Amino acid sequence: VPVDRPQAAIRSRVGQLLWHPKLLQGLLRYGSHSLLRRDSASATRDAEAFREELEKCCPAAYRVLVEERSTCMAHEIRSAATPKEEVFV
Repeated sequence: VPVDRPQAAIRSRVGQLLWHPKLLQGLLRYGSHSLLRRDSASATRDAEAFREELEKCCPAAYRVLVEERSTCMAHEIRSAATPKEEVFV
């Protein structure tokens, strides 16, 4: 059972929240940051640092890409769960 939102929905939400040039500038700053560190970064070791950098550079994108997405995925997991079974999200 897919638990993530469709990519089109994510793109639409990012587009709705990042229409202002100042917000888009923050997302581009984060993109530059992540590209400069892509060769030396480890997903397991540096994920939290990248998440914090996104939140700092572009709170609007962080809200869509992390917070809203996590909430949506948790809802989908709960909906797909077998009744009377424990689900940890």
